[in-house]
Amino acid sequence: MKIKQISYPHPVLASFNDDYLQSNFEPSIDFEIGDKSTTFKVTYDLNNKGIENLIASGKAVYVTHLECESSMYRQAFSSTEVSFQFEVSNRKLAKQADVTFMIVATSKIKNYVNDLLHEDYEGISIEFNKGSYIAVNQGGALILEKDPLVPTKSIFNILPSDEKEAPNYEVRLNDHTISVILPRDTYEIVEDLSRREEVNSLLVSIYYLPALMEALSLIIDEETDGNFEEYDWFKSLQIHLQKMKLNETRVKELGLATVANIIFAETSDKAVKSLSSIYL
Repeated sequence: MKIKQISYPHPVLASFNDDYLQSNFEPSIDFEIGDKSTTFKVTYDLNNKGIENLIASGKAVYVTHLECESSMYRQAFSSTEVSFQFEVSNRKLAKQADVTFMIVATSKIKNYVNDLLHEDYEGISIEFNKGSYIAVNQGGALILEKDPLVPTKSIFNILPSDEKEAPNYEVRLNDHTISVILPRDTYEIVEDLSRREEVNSLLVSIYYLPALMEALSLIIDEETDGNFEEYDWFKSLQIHLQKMKLNETRVKELGLATVANIIFAETSDKAVKSLSSIYL
């Protein structure tokens, strides 16, 4: 559902018109993706006492409209509370959803008066029909990364560098994560590509495999400086190696490249299949 920048037959609080003075309607939305559903948390930031009174009296409600074009899902969620949350099954959502916000009349409103209306409405009898927009916000697109480059609880991430002469590739080992740092322009390209499911596995092979090899080298190097044993990514990799029954000696025998590909075995297979789907 798209909010169009049109002229309405009655005043509507919106960023693209001047029907109201010293007023704004700026909702915000956060989301948390769970195993089976995604929880959306909305905060309606409204600055107009007259419209607030309409909501308090039950004559209007806040509405959040969520639409996923890929899955054909669309649903409106209404509330009279400033903060509101709702859940949607992950099966109903793809990687991107569009969200818009409105304040809608719940019944016919006659002789509407608001101290912050533009002077053009002075002396005009105003009324809203049930379902009419009182305020709108065009919202935007939500990127729902249900299938990120690696699982949600991953020890890896990709970050942009704002240095003018940033290296093309850099690995930073933080307390919690193994971070791949890329020049900002490269990072933005990678971020866009990662939204395409068929490309994700390729990006993992390109950017995460070398970083994983560097991290593994620290695990098997007994003379490594630094207290990496206390780092989350270090502990996670150690547990992973133990589950695969790969001790330090065996890792050295196989080689870092081989072990890294074993860890990312499923991803490597997907990368090959992605290439074949694109070029064959």
